[in-house]
Amino acid sequence: MTNRAMSAAPPPHVVNEAIGWMMAVREDALTPAERAEFDAWLARDVTHRCAWDRLNGALTPFHSVSTSVSGAALAASIDRQAISRRAALRKGGGAVAASVLALLLADRVTPLVDLFAQYRTSTGQRRRFDLPDGSVLMLDARSAADLVAPGGRRHGLTIDEGIALVDARAAESPFGVAIGGLRAKWREGRAMFVNRAGVRQAIAVDHPLFVDLPGSASRMLAPGRGIQWDGNRFVELASNEVLNSASWVEGKLILHDRPLRALIDAVRPYQMGILSITEQAARIHVSGVFDLDRTEETLEMIASLFPIRIVRFGRFFLRIEPG
Repeated sequence: MTNRAMSAAPPPHVVNEAIGWMMAVREDALTPAERAEFDAWLARDVTHRCAWDRLNGALTPFHSVSTSVSGAALAASIDRQAISRRAALRKGGGAVAASVLALLLADRVTPLVDLFAQYRTSTGQRRRFDLPDGSVLMLDARSAADLVAPGGRRHGLTIDEGIALVDARAAESPFGVAIGGLRAKWREGRAMFVNRAGVRQAIAVDHPLFVDLPGSASRMLAPGRGIQWDGNRFVELASNEVLNSASWVEGKLILHDRPLRALIDAVRPYQMGILSITEQAARIHVSGVFDLDRTEETLEMIASLFPIRIVRFGRFFLRIEPG
Protein backbone atom coordinates (compact mmCIF):
# COMPACT_ATOMS: atom_id res chain seq x y z
CA MET A 1 0.00 0.00 0.00
CA THR A 2 1.51 3.33 -1.05
CA ASN A 3 1.82 6.38 1.18
CA ARG A 4 -0.33 8.27 -1.29
CA ALA A 5 -3.12 5.71 -0.94
CA MET A 6 -2.78 5.84 2.83
CA SER A 7 -3.19 9.62 2.93
CA ALA A 8 -5.79 10.08 0.18
CA ALA A 9 -9.27 11.00 1.37
CA PRO A 10 -11.80 8.31 0.36
CA PRO A 11 -15.33 9.19 -0.71
CA PRO A 12 -17.67 9.57 2.29
CA HIS A 13 -19.61 6.46 1.26
CA VAL A 14 -16.48 4.33 1.82
CA VAL A 15 -16.30 5.40 5.47
CA ASN A 16 -20.05 4.83 5.87
CA GLU A 17 -19.69 1.33 4.38
CA ALA A 18 -16.82 0.62 6.77
CA ILE A 19 -18.98 1.71 9.71
CA GLY A 20 -21.77 -0.62 8.58
CA TRP A 21 -19.40 -3.58 8.28
CA MET A 22 -17.81 -2.69 11.62
CA MET A 23 -21.15 -2.93 13.40
CA ALA A 24 -21.81 -6.41 12.05
CA VAL A 25 -18.29 -7.79 12.44
CA ARG A 26 -17.92 -6.60 16.04
CA GLU A 27 -21.04 -8.57 17.03
CA ASP A 28 -20.20 -11.63 14.90
CA ALA A 29 -23.44 -11.08 12.97
CA LEU A 30 -22.23 -12.12 9.49
CA THR A 31 -23.32 -15.28 7.73
CA PRO A 32 -20.58 -17.19 5.83
CA ALA A 33 -21.79 -15.61 2.57
CA GLU A 34 -21.74 -12.14 4.13
CA ARG A 35 -18.28 -12.77 5.56
CA ALA A 36 -17.07 -13.59 2.05
CA GLU A 37 -18.76 -10.40 0.80
CA PHE A 38 -16.99 -8.41 3.53
CA ASP A 39 -13.59 -9.95 2.66
CA ALA A 40 -14.16 -9.06 -1.00
CA TRP A 41 -15.10 -5.50 -0.05
CA LEU A 42 -11.97 -5.20 2.08
CA ALA A 43 -9.72 -6.40 -0.75
CA ARG A 44 -11.41 -4.46 -3.54
CA ASP A 45 -9.77 -1.08 -2.88
CA VAL A 46 -6.90 0.17 -0.70
CA THR A 47 -9.13 2.92 0.68
CA HIS A 48 -11.46 0.22 2.07
CA ARG A 49 -8.59 -1.29 4.05
CA CYS A 50 -7.41 2.15 5.20
CA ALA A 51 -10.91 3.11 6.37
CA TRP A 52 -11.23 -0.22 8.20
CA ASP A 53 -7.87 0.12 9.95
CA ARG A 54 -8.50 3.72 10.97
CA LEU A 55 -11.93 2.82 12.37
CA ASN A 56 -10.43 0.00 14.40
CA GLY A 57 -7.88 2.41 15.82
CA ALA A 58 -10.53 5.01 16.62
CA LEU A 59 -12.66 2.44 18.46
CA THR A 60 -9.84 1.02 20.61
CA PRO A 61 -10.74 3.04 23.74
CA PHE A 62 -14.43 2.08 23.44
CA HIS A 63 -14.42 -1.74 23.24
CA SER A 64 -16.40 -1.95 26.48
CA VAL A 65 -19.38 0.39 26.63
CA SER A 66 -22.59 0.70 28.58
CA THR A 67 -25.86 -0.07 26.81
CA SER A 68 -28.02 1.85 29.30
CA VAL A 69 -29.25 4.31 26.68
CA SER A 70 -32.88 4.69 25.64
CA GLY A 71 -33.94 3.14 22.36
CA ALA A 72 -35.41 6.46 21.20
CA ALA A 73 -32.12 8.27 21.79
CA LEU A 74 -30.17 5.60 19.94
CA ALA A 75 -32.59 5.62 17.02
CA ALA A 76 -32.26 9.40 16.71
CA SER A 77 -28.49 9.10 16.91
CA ILE A 78 -28.42 6.46 14.17
CA ASP A 79 -30.36 8.79 11.89
CA ARG A 80 -28.08 11.73 12.63
CA GLN A 81 -24.86 9.82 12.14
CA ALA A 82 -25.99 8.06 8.91
CA ILE A 83 -24.85 4.65 10.18
CA SER A 84 -25.56 1.77 7.81
CA ARG A 85 -29.12 0.48 8.32
CA ARG A 86 -28.14 -2.74 6.60
CA ALA A 87 -25.88 -3.72 9.50
CA ALA A 88 -28.20 -2.35 12.18
CA LEU A 89 -31.21 -4.34 10.97
CA ARG A 90 -29.15 -7.53 10.97
CA LYS A 91 -28.47 -7.45 14.71
CA GLY A 92 -30.35 -7.78 18.00
CA GLY A 93 -31.33 -4.75 20.09
CA GLY A 94 -28.60 -5.08 22.74
CA ALA A 95 -25.89 -5.69 20.17
CA VAL A 96 -27.06 -2.71 18.13
CA ALA A 97 -26.98 -0.53 21.23
CA ALA A 98 -23.43 -1.57 22.10
CA SER A 99 -22.02 -1.13 18.60
CA VAL A 100 -23.86 2.09 17.82
CA LEU A 101 -22.90 3.64 21.14
CA ALA A 102 -19.26 2.65 20.67
CA LEU A 103 -19.27 4.24 17.21
CA LEU A 104 -21.00 7.35 18.48
CA LEU A 105 -18.52 7.74 21.30
CA ALA A 106 -15.58 7.22 18.96
CA ASP A 107 -17.04 9.73 16.50
CA ARG A 108 -17.49 12.28 19.26
CA VAL A 109 -13.74 12.09 19.92
CA THR A 110 -12.55 11.82 16.32
CA PRO A 111 -15.01 12.52 13.45
CA LEU A 112 -15.08 9.22 11.57
CA VAL A 113 -16.07 10.62 8.17
CA ASP A 114 -12.98 12.88 8.11
CA LEU A 115 -10.40 10.24 9.02
CA PHE A 116 -8.50 10.73 5.77
CA ALA A 117 -8.53 14.53 5.52
CA GLN A 118 -5.06 16.03 5.13
CA TYR A 119 -5.77 18.68 7.77
CA ARG A 120 -8.20 17.80 10.53
CA THR A 121 -9.11 18.42 14.16
CA SER A 122 -10.84 16.32 16.79
CA THR A 123 -13.51 17.29 19.31
CA GLY A 124 -12.42 20.27 21.41
CA GLN A 125 -9.26 20.80 19.36
CA ARG A 126 -8.16 23.86 17.36
CA ARG A 127 -5.04 23.64 15.24
CA ARG A 128 -2.78 25.82 13.12
CA PHE A 129 -1.29 24.43 9.91
CA ASP A 130 1.48 26.05 7.87
CA LEU A 131 0.69 25.63 4.17
CA PRO A 132 3.33 25.02 1.46
CA ASP A 133 3.07 28.55 -0.01
CA GLY A 134 3.60 30.23 3.38
CA SER A 135 -0.08 30.80 4.10
CA VAL A 136 -1.62 29.67 7.38
CA LEU A 137 -4.72 27.54 8.00
CA MET A 138 -6.56 27.56 11.33
CA LEU A 139 -9.20 24.89 11.91
CA ASP A 140 -11.89 24.99 14.55
CA ALA A 141 -12.82 21.82 16.46
CA ARG A 142 -14.18 18.90 14.37
CA SER A 143 -13.10 20.48 11.09
CA ALA A 144 -11.32 19.10 8.03
CA ALA A 145 -9.66 20.47 4.89
CA ASP A 146 -7.60 19.13 1.99
CA LEU A 147 -4.94 20.73 -0.18
CA VAL A 148 -6.10 20.36 -3.78
CA ALA A 149 -2.74 20.93 -5.46
CA PRO A 150 0.35 20.92 -3.21
CA GLY A 151 2.09 24.28 -3.54
CA GLY A 152 -0.57 25.58 -5.91
CA ARG A 153 -2.32 28.65 -4.53
CA ARG A 154 -4.85 28.97 -7.30
CA HIS A 155 -6.55 25.67 -6.49
CA GLY A 156 -5.82 26.04 -2.78
CA LEU A 157 -7.99 24.19 -0.29
CA THR A 158 -11.29 22.41 -0.03
CA ILE A 159 -13.07 22.87 3.29
CA ASP A 160 -14.62 19.46 3.84
CA GLU A 161 -16.27 20.13 7.19
CA GLY A 162 -16.40 22.68 9.98
CA ILE A 163 -14.87 26.14 10.21
CA ALA A 164 -11.58 27.37 8.76
CA LEU A 165 -9.70 30.65 8.86
CA VAL A 166 -7.11 31.09 6.10
CA ASP A 167 -4.45 33.79 6.30
CA ALA A 168 -3.16 33.97 2.72
CA ARG A 169 0.40 35.12 2.18
CA ALA A 170 0.61 38.07 -0.19
CA ALA A 171 1.43 36.93 -3.73
CA GLU A 172 0.66 37.74 -7.35
CA SER A 173 -1.59 34.72 -7.85
CA PRO A 174 -4.75 34.49 -5.74
CA PHE A 175 -5.35 31.86 -3.09
CA GLY A 176 -8.37 29.66 -3.77
CA VAL A 177 -10.85 27.87 -1.49
CA ALA A 178 -13.74 25.59 -2.46
CA ILE A 179 -16.76 24.55 -0.40
CA GLY A 180 -19.06 22.44 -2.51
CA GLY A 181 -20.24 24.66 -5.36
CA LEU A 182 -18.92 27.83 -3.72
CA ARG A 183 -15.51 29.10 -4.84
CA ALA A 184 -13.55 31.96 -3.29
CA LYS A 185 -10.26 33.65 -4.09
CA TRP A 186 -8.22 36.56 -2.72
CA ARG A 187 -4.63 37.77 -2.86
CA GLU A 188 -3.73 38.29 0.80
CA GLY A 189 -5.10 38.50 4.30
CA ARG A 190 -7.66 36.53 6.25
CA ALA A 191 -10.89 34.92 5.09
CA MET A 192 -13.17 32.58 7.02
CA PHE A 193 -15.23 29.68 5.73
CA VAL A 194 -17.99 27.57 7.27
CA ASN A 195 -19.20 24.21 5.98
CA ARG A 196 -21.64 22.57 8.40
CA ALA A 197 -25.04 20.89 8.06
CA GLY A 198 -25.31 21.76 4.36
CA VAL A 199 -24.74 25.48 4.97
CA ARG A 200 -21.70 27.21 3.47
CA GLN A 201 -20.45 30.63 4.45
CA ALA A 202 -17.64 32.84 3.20
CA ILE A 203 -16.52 35.91 5.16
CA ALA A 204 -13.96 38.53 4.17
CA VAL A 205 -12.19 39.31 7.44
CA ASP A 206 -9.66 42.02 6.60
CA HIS A 207 -9.21 42.03 2.79
CA PRO A 208 -11.60 41.87 -0.20
CA LEU A 209 -12.80 38.37 -1.12
CA PHE A 210 -14.14 37.32 -4.53
CA VAL A 211 -16.81 34.61 -4.46
CA ASP A 212 -18.21 32.54 -7.34
CA LEU A 213 -21.54 30.76 -6.90
CA PRO A 214 -23.23 28.29 -9.27
CA GLY A 215 -25.37 30.15 -11.79
CA SER A 216 -24.34 33.55 -10.45
CA ALA A 217 -21.83 36.22 -11.35
CA SER A 218 -18.73 36.63 -9.22
CA ARG A 219 -19.25 38.84 -6.18
CA MET A 220 -16.74 40.96 -4.33
CA LEU A 221 -17.10 40.95 -0.53
CA ALA A 222 -15.63 43.97 1.23
CA PRO A 223 -13.80 43.38 4.51
CA GLY A 224 -16.29 42.65 7.26
CA ARG A 225 -18.92 41.25 4.86
CA GLY A 226 -20.04 37.68 4.29
CA ILE A 227 -22.51 35.50 2.42
CA GLN A 228 -24.26 32.20 3.08
CA TRP A 229 -25.03 29.56 0.45
CA ASP A 230 -27.41 26.65 1.14
CA GLY A 231 -27.09 24.95 -2.25
CA ASN A 232 -30.06 26.79 -3.78
CA ARG A 233 -29.61 30.47 -2.99
CA PHE A 234 -27.28 32.84 -1.24
CA VAL A 235 -28.01 35.58 1.27
CA GLU A 236 -25.79 38.29 2.69
CA LEU A 237 -24.93 37.76 6.34
CA ALA A 238 -26.18 40.36 8.79
CA SER A 239 -23.60 42.58 10.47
CA ASN A 240 -24.08 40.84 13.85
CA GLU A 241 -23.38 37.48 12.19
CA VAL A 242 -20.04 38.68 10.83
CA LEU A 243 -18.86 40.81 13.75
CA ASN A 244 -16.26 38.89 15.82
CA SER A 245 -17.02 35.77 13.77
CA ALA A 246 -13.36 34.65 14.04
CA SER A 247 -13.24 34.91 17.85
CA TRP A 248 -13.17 31.09 18.04
CA VAL A 249 -9.47 31.26 17.08
CA GLU A 250 -8.83 32.55 20.61
CA GLY A 251 -11.21 30.04 22.19
CA LYS A 252 -13.98 32.59 22.66
CA LEU A 253 -17.42 32.95 21.13
CA ILE A 254 -18.65 36.54 20.98
CA LEU A 255 -22.32 36.88 20.10
CA HIS A 256 -24.33 40.04 19.47
CA ASP A 257 -28.11 39.48 19.66
CA ARG A 258 -27.94 36.05 18.04
CA PRO A 259 -30.29 33.06 18.37
CA LEU A 260 -29.28 30.55 21.04
CA ARG A 261 -28.95 28.03 18.20
CA ALA A 262 -25.78 29.84 17.08
CA LEU A 263 -24.20 29.31 20.50
CA ILE A 264 -25.18 25.62 20.66
CA ASP A 265 -23.87 25.05 17.11
CA ALA A 266 -20.53 26.54 18.18
CA VAL A 267 -20.37 24.52 21.42
CA ARG A 268 -21.22 21.12 19.86
CA PRO A 269 -17.74 20.57 18.33
CA TYR A 270 -16.28 20.98 21.83
CA GLN A 271 -18.65 18.53 23.52
CA MET A 272 -17.92 14.80 23.80
CA GLY A 273 -21.62 14.10 24.27
CA ILE A 274 -24.52 14.69 21.89
CA LEU A 275 -26.12 18.10 22.43
CA SER A 276 -29.55 18.98 21.01
CA ILE A 277 -31.86 21.96 21.35
CA THR A 278 -35.60 22.38 20.84
CA GLU A 279 -36.88 24.81 18.21
CA GLN A 280 -38.48 27.05 20.85
CA ALA A 281 -35.26 27.32 22.87
CA ALA A 282 -33.18 27.81 19.71
CA ARG A 283 -35.04 31.06 18.93
CA ILE A 284 -34.11 32.76 22.23
CA HIS A 285 -31.69 35.63 21.51
CA VAL A 286 -28.46 35.92 23.47
CA SER A 287 -25.45 38.22 23.69
CA GLY A 288 -22.17 37.76 25.49
CA VAL A 289 -18.68 36.29 25.54
CA PHE A 290 -18.58 32.51 25.98
CA ASP A 291 -15.64 30.18 26.65
CA LEU A 292 -15.40 27.36 24.10
CA ASP A 293 -12.80 25.47 26.13
CA ARG A 294 -15.02 25.22 29.23
CA THR A 295 -18.29 24.04 27.71
CA GLU A 296 -19.86 22.69 30.92
CA GLU A 297 -19.43 26.07 32.60
CA THR A 298 -20.72 27.81 29.47
CA LEU A 299 -23.87 25.67 29.45
CA GLU A 300 -24.43 26.27 33.16
CA MET A 301 -24.01 30.00 32.60
CA ILE A 302 -26.59 30.22 29.83
CA ALA A 303 -29.01 28.13 31.92
CA SER A 304 -28.69 30.69 34.72
CA LEU A 305 -28.96 33.74 32.45
CA PHE A 306 -31.68 32.72 30.00
CA PRO A 307 -35.10 31.00 30.30
CA ILE A 308 -33.82 27.52 29.45
CA ARG A 309 -32.96 24.28 31.23
CA ILE A 310 -30.56 21.47 30.45
CA VAL A 311 -31.98 17.94 30.47
CA ARG A 312 -29.47 15.10 30.71
CA PHE A 313 -30.03 11.53 29.54
CA GLY A 314 -27.19 9.52 31.01
CA ARG A 315 -23.62 10.73 30.51
CA PHE A 316 -23.62 11.46 26.80
CA PHE A 317 -26.95 13.02 25.77
CA LEU A 318 -28.02 16.58 26.62
CA ARG A 319 -31.02 18.58 25.44
CA ILE A 320 -31.61 22.31 25.80
CA GLU A 321 -35.28 23.22 26.20
CA PRO A 322 -37.33 26.20 27.46
CA GLY A 323 -37.14 26.66 31.24
